[in-house]
Formats: sequence, C-alpha cells, structure tokens
Amino acid sequence: MEAVQEQKPEIGETNSGWQEIKEVLALRDFRLLWLGQGISLLGDQFALIALPWLVLQLTGDVFAMGIVLAFADSIWFAGLMLALTGVLDGWVMIQFTTWLQLRSPEALLGRIMGLLMFAFVGLAPVADALFGWLIEWDVTTVLLVSGVILALISFGAAFQPRIRAMGMEVAPAAGE
Repeated sequence: MEAVQEQKPEIGETNSGWQEIKEVLALRDFRLLWLGQGISLLGDQFALIALPWLVLQLTGDVFAMGIVLAFADSIWFAGLMLALTGVLDGWVMIQFTTWLQLRSPEALLGRIMGLLMFAFVGLAPVADALFGWLIEWDVTTVLLVSGVILALISFGAAFQPRIRAMGMEVAPAAGE
C-alpha cells in the first residue's frame, strides 16, 4: 500500500501577507503576549537610556557617570555582571521562544515568530525615540511613571486566571 503524502501550500499561495498577519493577530492570547512584550521592551529601552542620563543630570560629571556604570567597585565586577546578564538573557529568550513555539499552531508558527522578532527588534528604535522625547521633561518622573505602569500591569496580570494558566497547554502536533 502506498502512502499518500499531503501537499502543503507554499507561502503566499493561499493568502496574502496581510491576511496571514490578521490570522495571527486574531489570537487573543498572542495579542496580549505581544502587547506585554512591547511594553516590556519600552521599559528596557527607557532604563537603558535613563540610567546614564540620570547620573549625568544628578552629578553633572561624565566621569561620575562612568564610575556608576562600572558599578563603582571594579571593572572586573562590571564585566562579570555584564557577562552574567548576557548569559541569563540568552537563556531566558531560548526558554521563552521554546515555550511560545510549543504552544503555537504549526500553521501560524512562522508568522508568530516574525511578529515576536518585530516586537523585540523593530520596536527598539521607536522606544528609544519616545523615551528621548519624554526625557526632555523630567528623567525622574518618566522613570517613576514607567515603573509604576509596569508594576501595575504585572500585578494585574498576576491575578488573571487566563494568564496564570498560560504554559499549561501545548498545541497539538500536525496530523493529530
């Protein structure tokens, strides 16, 4: 008996690119995840720019800013912390990406990963520009408001049963 192989359509053969993106964005959980990642990215970029700026504003001295960025202890400790941050960031990204791929429908996996990469890479310049504009008012206020917003979103998400249940389900494999 000869097995019949299922023909998969080529990319773009069945739908336009915009239709495929609409299919991915139709998933409520993905929209929430994407929004959360975007907000988190904005916060990361705010902190990346704000820390040196705040030190410079408070002291008015570039040398003091350099000392604070080197953790005021030693350059070896700063290097160790940067290396540890890089390794842990890489590990978390691998874990998160794996978690997302296991829970995504196979037909939408490429689109979901494309939107995820856009959220991580494509929104960074937007966050930098926005924070650069906001920082003109007051660094402390901008950081405080950003931190409060992030804390409120995190606190609110922690008590949502649907969000707490994320990670318990796995998308069925093809053919099941």
